[in-house]
Amino acid sequence: MQTSLKTLWQKIRIFIGKLGETLRLAPAEIFTTVYAFVTFTLAYEKVSPIQEEYIALAPLVFGLSFILNRLCHGKWRLIYYLSPLVYVLFIKTDLKDWITSTEYIIALLICPLAVILSDWIKDNKRFAERIIRYLVDWVAAGLLALVAYLLVNAIVYSFGYIFDLHIPSKFSFYAFLSASILLTPLCFLTFNRQSEQTPDRPIPGNSFLDILARYVLTPAAWIYTIILYLYFVRIAITWSLPRGGIAYLVFGFILFATILKALQPLLQKQPCKWFYERFSLISLPALIMFWIGVGYRINQYGLTEDRIYLIVCGVVMTLTIGLFFSHRWGRYLYATLSAVVLLALVTYIPGIRAGQLGLLSQNLRAERLIDRLQLADATGKIAPIKRPDSDSIHKKDYRDLYNTLSYLEEHDKSESLKERYGIAGSHSFQTEIVPRTLEQYVAGWWCNNDTIMGEELSSVHLSIDDSSDKIISIEGYKRLHYYVNCWDQCGDTLTILFLDTKKRWDINLNEMLDRQLAGTPYVRTDTIPEQWIREESDRFLHYDVDSIRVNFSFITLGRSPQLSVDNIGVDFLLFR
Repeated sequence: MQTSLKTLWQKIRIFIGKLGETLRLAPAEIFTTVYAFVTFTLAYEKVSPIQEEYIALAPLVFGLSFILNRLCHGKWRLIYYLSPLVYVLFIKTDLKDWITSTEYIIALLICPLAVILSDWIKDNKRFAERIIRYLVDWVAAGLLALVAYLLVNAIVYSFGYIFDLHIPSKFSFYAFLSASILLTPLCFLTFNRQSEQTPDRPIPGNSFLDILARYVLTPAAWIYTIILYLYFVRIAITWSLPRGGIAYLVFGFILFATILKALQPLLQKQPCKWFYERFSLISLPALIMFWIGVGYRINQYGLTEDRIYLIVCGVVMTLTIGLFFSHRWGRYLYATLSAVVLLALVTYIPGIRAGQLGLLSQNLRAERLIDRLQLADATGKIAPIKRPDSDSIHKKDYRDLYNTLSYLEEHDKSESLKERYGIAGSHSFQTEIVPRTLEQYVAGWWCNNDTIMGEELSSVHLSIDDSSDKIISIEGYKRLHYYVNCWDQCGDTLTILFLDTKKRWDINLNEMLDRQLAGTPYVRTDTIPEQWIREESDRFLHYDVDSIRVNFSFITLGRSPQLSVDNIGVDFLLFR
């Protein structure tokens, strides 16, 4: 026991000595973490004008100092020592909006990629190994900091409990802050320096990684590949275009397989080695489908910020696959470099920023749709006139314009829709311009897809005039029950509750449709034309059964493949 404690104490002393060496060799990185901790604490305690959001700069400044520590030597060393001064550039900047923006997210992504690039390792095995070591060192540092945080809390609160001492409520918060902002980076720097000093030592958890890759990840990649290729076969047989969402699936597949390919040299055994060696060739059909899917989405809906980043990912993915057709140029270093450069270009370069290009595309799309729908007045803005119901033949154009205006409303902070298009927003467009019968459709409330059968939608929405001064005729009836307390649709059953009498009435909706269609050329199992349903809307907006007539405020009828009730609302009941 005494020997074990002595050994433990020696290890602790060695680790403390390494921490001291880290403080000497990485002063700028340590300063960035200490400065972040102090400024956040002062801001949190309201004794400094600096915002709490200022701490969001810490990982970026730390990454910059870490990179410069590796690159700047000799007379250039001063640049490294001055790197924490980047904080000063933003000391009076309002960062509240920026830390929730795409620019900040991309900066957080570029930062670790830039750290990896700073090593400039062309050998693929060493490149992958370095990334694994970075990840292992950071996870180990985080776990050590977490253990330290838990132990300190346990000791302090136990001491307080035993001796009946008051522990400030903020103690645990500041202990966590110290562990995450101060201890974690310090431990990471220490572990990372040790990793660099002993590059030949085995990667921790190598055996686990080997088992994971062989028995879990590689079979998953195979299953993923089979599923995708079965889908491609289906497309070839049916001669149809791939769905727009296939682009995201393909990107996930190629990214996943590329990571596994990079891990292969690190494994003790390389399962399906031939698969990864020929992956560039195997992935070509998937890559083609990716670009078809992206092209389809852009052609249908125009460019958005998200789609531009998807294009960037596609370009990086295509370059990576192309590079690995050559043994000379097939380097993960070059793929990473292309990702950093392209992401930086479309994020921070004015004129080609993803957000700007997305707004430009959506504005052009809005103008085309306004012209197609003939909504513009003499000034070129949307005329504030409610369009007649006959305009339902342009229902998809109305929905596309609504979605476009919603995007501009959310993303364009510099120009209001009122100034450019004469409309206050997408909601105003929906309620003031869109035909009454399409108001819910354009917003996607009752039809969340664009499935079209010929020129007809797979769902039809019918509603009554909801004006507050409408007159209800009760001729032929004894009593009107206007205030229905509650109704609920569960599957094919509509339940109406009368809380005043505690009565419950269940209506089978399929039977209701059969009754409503009685005496017509159609039955419920037919695919009934939309136009006929709209012409016979009154038939579906009320239901006569026994001595009761139920009047519906709206009803949404599904038509694929047979008539069904997707949604319904009760307006009032009449009793004979």
